[in-house]
Amino acid sequence: MKKTLLLFFLISLCTKSNGQELDINDDDIKFWKDNQIEKVEILSSKDKSLQPSMHLKTKSSIPQPLLVHLHAWMSDFRQSDSLALVAKQRNWNYIAPNFRGPGWNPQSCGSEFVISDIDDAIEYMIKNANVDKQEVHIYGKSSGGHAVMLAYMKLKYPAKTFSSWVGISNFVDWYYETGTRKLPQHKQLMMATGDTLKPNFEEMKKRSPYFQPMPKNRENAKLYLYTGIHDGYLGSVTVTQAINFYNRLVSEKYPKTQSLLVPDKDIIELLTKRTYEAMNHSLNEKINGRLIHYQKEQKGLKLVVFEGKHEIFKNIIIEDIVKTK
Repeated sequence: MKKTLLLFFLISLCTKSNGQELDINDDDIKFWKDNQIEKVEILSSKDKSLQPSMHLKTKSSIPQPLLVHLHAWMSDFRQSDSLALVAKQRNWNYIAPNFRGPGWNPQSCGSEFVISDIDDAIEYMIKNANVDKQEVHIYGKSSGGHAVMLAYMKLKYPAKTFSSWVGISNFVDWYYETGTRKLPQHKQLMMATGDTLKPNFEEMKKRSPYFQPMPKNRENAKLYLYTGIHDGYLGSVTVTQAINFYNRLVSEKYPKTQSLLVPDKDIIELLTKRTYEAMNHSLNEKINGRLIHYQKEQKGLKLVVFEGKHEIFKNIIIEDIVKTK
């Protein structure tokens, strides 16, 4: 009994930061322990601090893929992740970097430390595990999806797939979206990018994938943008975060082909009706058994608006990886 109380106290102590509550509990801690997936501390190339990650190395003599999980806004590297078990079953490599913790931390939330720490985690695994360098796959949900988008734009390492689920591409827009709904992330975003009294829009832009210059080493990469049609109504991130980011990338890749963009009229219909009537739903594709309301795809880039809210289908991430092999 005393040991149980002590464990609860230690978990409670380590899940509080800057007066905010981390979405980490004893089930998360138990997940890693039960599955014998260990913590490692990686020397930061940015400030020489030791940064924690959960990691798993393949036992195969043949180089294996590396899965890189980017945690959500209210979590850190200890957020439990079912794909760690998939990696273990397939004898792949896996790492879940901390990238400076939850989203309200100024050193997290898309800061310069975030990309550096993700790059460091990948390089650590390449040096210390049997990683197939052509099979590095990055994924995340919500602000983890934001970190995936940011990695696509800024990461040095030429990863093969970037899978962003209900991600945030534009913090300036998200500031207003969370503010009008009085979500806690509104003040947390202000705290991470300046202070809670006055928004720092320039800093928000610096940390937003939408405003970054186009990357130069993504010729062989695939970016997946998945978003639930009801998110923003029943979640914290509107579908326009993914759609606008898709349009930004397409407009730069194909500046003379407006027909490839998601037009304003389609965006309005998706937002107001939460469906897209121009599609024949009886013939439409499904994802994980859910209706796909809208999708667009160009070389190396795919947008999917599915029947759902603020969620992630991790089996689809594996399916997408397998398709690229």
